[in-house]
Amino acid sequence: MRWLSLFLLFVSLPALAQFEIGGGRGMAFDCGQLDRQILRDWSSVKELMAPNREERKRPSSRDFQCVDPGYTRGLVQIRSVGGGGLRCYASAQSGGRGLCCDIDMGACSMYSPRN
Repeated sequence: MRWLSLFLLFVSLPALAQFEIGGGRGMAFDCGQLDRQILRDWSSVKELMAPNREERKRPSSRDFQCVDPGYTRGLVQIRSVGGGGLRCYASAQSGGRGLCCDIDMGACSMYSPRN
């Protein structure tokens, strides 16, 4: 019975490791394509992603932080953007910054400008 518990633990570790917020591209999901989509649709999402007017200038892909899609649990979807290619959510926990996810909820990204 103990080996079964250990087996289940090792099988579930990758799923548990996925629920993080991080700035890396080495996580279980890739935000590169999502960041490019957000940049294409920046005029439609900038007010949600950058609540401060000073931060609404055109960002670069380095200004986004990859976020686990599990972070959207409990958040309110604000809109779909880019022909429905993006799902954007409001997040009070992040200082009013929203985040956008791809349509499949495989990756999410939050605007995090670097000064």
